[in-house]
Formats: sequence, structure tokens, C-alpha cells
Amino acid sequence: MDVEALFKQYYPRLRNYATRFVGNIFVAEDIVQECFIKLYEKRFSLAEVSPGALLFVMVRNSCLNYMKRKIFAVDGRNKNSEGMSAKELTQFLVKWFNPQYALNMDGGGSTTLCVEGEGDPQTHVVNYPCDNDLYDHAGERSRTTHFIIVAK
Repeated sequence: MDVEALFKQYYPRLRNYATRFVGNIFVAEDIVQECFIKLYEKRFSLAEVSPGALLFVMVRNSCLNYMKRKIFAVDGRNKNSEGMSAKELTQFLVKWFNPQYALNMDGGGSTTLCVEGEGDPQTHVVNYPCDNDLYDHAGERSRTTHFIIVAK
């Protein structure tokens, strides 16, 4: 199996296909490249299959797996952020991700998203809560209610 020839033949179409799924060309490029790497690693063990069809299935499944893990935080309105109304957020999600389900859990300047190992080195805040009127990661509002999402 000539993976280089397959890359030249299918990469542009696969990248466009993935971009429509995930809404971000850079993420789509990573997904497609990872699929080609997997194909290359298994090139000798594949039975007689259509490599193009296999690649499209691999990319679709990788896009679906990527989309299952999406969590968004929209910063509140301030001089550095336009924020979003609930209607604007809905339109954004439908346009770029077309989710089957979505849940808006909060709104406004107190919205704070922490991701372990990301963002601020001490707090892991990745967005810019604006309750302190500064554009930094320290503007979160003290709250007693939290959502914690843990990977299986």
C-alpha cells in the first residue's frame, strides 16, 4: 500500500470533510494526519479493502470521538470580550458543531473553566472570568456549586 500516494490523493478531501465536522481546520488537519499515521502503521496487516473508504471511515470516527469531548466557556462582556447571548451561543454551536444535545450551565462574568494541566499554572483556569474587571485568569467569583467532569 503506497500511503504517500494515498496522502496526495485523499488529504485535501479528508481535511475538508473533517473541517465540516469539527469546525476548525487546524484540528481537522491533526485528525487527518493521525489517521494517515494509523494507516501507515497497519499498512501490511490490512486485508483487501478500499483505502479511500477506510480513510473516510477513520476520519469520521475520529471526528465523532473529538466532538464527544467538547466543553466551552464563553467569557463575559468586557473591553476585551464581546461575550455571547444565549441565542448567539446557540447559533455558534449549531454552525460549527451541530450538536445533538447541548447544555448551557452558566452565563456572565462568573463563568470559569478549569482544565487540569492547562491555563494558569496555579489555578488551571483557561478562560478569562471578568468579575475583577481585569483581563486575566483571576476574575472568577467564589461559588459553592461546581460541575466536575472526570474522564473514565
